[in-house]
Amino acid sequence: MKKILLLGLITATLVIGGCSTKAIESQQKDRKSQQTGLTREITVYSNDGTVIKKYKGTFNVEDTKTGGIKFELNGKRIILDNCSTINEEQ
Repeated sequence: MKKILLLGLITATLVIGGCSTKAIESQQKDRKSQQTGLTREITVYSNDGTVIKKYKGTFNVEDTKTGGIKFELNGKRIILDNCSTINEEQ
């Protein structure tokens, strides 16, 4: 009986520890994104699916009040509204 309880306790500890590790990694990534930005590639598409423009670099992406996104790249602020975008971390 003691072995079963001990095994259950060890399993629960590993499961909880694994979850908290992922949460900590996610929080660290969020902090890095807010402070220095992440290396990203943003692709902007037209309504028919053709690529309009690609942006690559290390920057922070924010949501706008109108449902778009904004970011600064090479000292210029870029605001994208009413278009389809894919934001990929590199």
